[in-house]
Amino acid sequence: MFTDIEWAKLEVPAVTALAAASFALVGSFAGAILGYRSSVTNNRKNLFVNTITKERAEWRKDLRVALSELAKTTEIALGEPVWASATPSSERLGAFHAQRVAVKLRLNPRVTSGDISTIEALNRLSKAVAQRHRDNALAELALIEDAIQALLKDEWEKSKTEARTGQLEARK
Repeated sequence: MFTDIEWAKLEVPAVTALAAASFALVGSFAGAILGYRSSVTNNRKNLFVNTITKERAEWRKDLRVALSELAKTTEIALGEPVWASATPSSERLGAFHAQRVAVKLRLNPRVTSGDISTIEALNRLSKAVAQRHRDNALAELALIEDAIQALLKDEWEKSKTEARTGQLEARK
C-alpha cells in the first residue's frame, strides 16, 4: 500500500482515521456475525418451544376426547341388561377396551410419574366392566376422570408458563 517514505509523510490524524476505520470495519463484521448467530439460536429455540407447546395442546385435546369416549363406552358396555348376558357383548366390550387403551397410551408409564395410579385405575375399570360390577366400574371411572382433570390442569398451567417465558420446564 504505502512505502516507508510515503508512510512517514502521512500525518498523525490520517493514520488515526485509517486505524479507526479498520477497527470499525472489523467490529461491524464481528457484530454482524454474532448477531446472526444469536438470531439463529433464538429462532431455533422459539421454533422448538412453539412446536412443543402445539404438540401439548394437541395431546390435551386428544386426552379429553379419549376420556369422554371411555366414559361413553363404559356406560354402553354396562348398559346391557344383565339378563341378556353374563358379560357385555364382544362388540361393546371391544369399543370399551379400545377407548381404555387410547387413554392409557396418552399417560406416562414411568414409576416416577403420577400417572401410574391412573393406569392402575384403568386396569381395575376393565375388570369391573368385564365382570359387570357397575358400582365398582363407575367408582373407578370417577377416579380416572378426577386424575385426568388434574393432569390436564397441570399441563395447561405448564404450557402457559412455557409460552410466556420461552423456556421448557425441566423434566423431573
